[in-house]
Amino acid sequence: DELSSDDENRSNSSGPAPRIVVRKIFTNSRERWRQQNVSGAFGELRKLVPTHPPDKKLSKNEILRMAIRHIQLLTGVLDWQQQQHIHMKTTTSPIATVL
Repeated sequence: DELSSDDENRSNSSGPAPRIVVRKIFTNSRERWRQQNVSGAFGELRKLVPTHPPDKKLSKNEILRMAIRHIQLLTGVLDWQQQQHIHMKTTTSPIATVL
């Protein structure tokens, strides 16, 4: 009963098969790139979230929660401005619009 060359190499080697090692290296590299990409995105988002002091270290969870609160605040400001604009249009006298 002869072993194929792949089977023979596997039985003679002390470590994992070369294909498995290459796959692990590729998977690790891809995961490292993904983590760097996510960290970079959090870094960009962090710059947009106002805090005091401005350079305060925040966790990713804190960055997300503060970004949500900031977006809600800005949405509220926009809603208020739109209501003020509508109110000004409806309460402006005809004489003021002519001038």
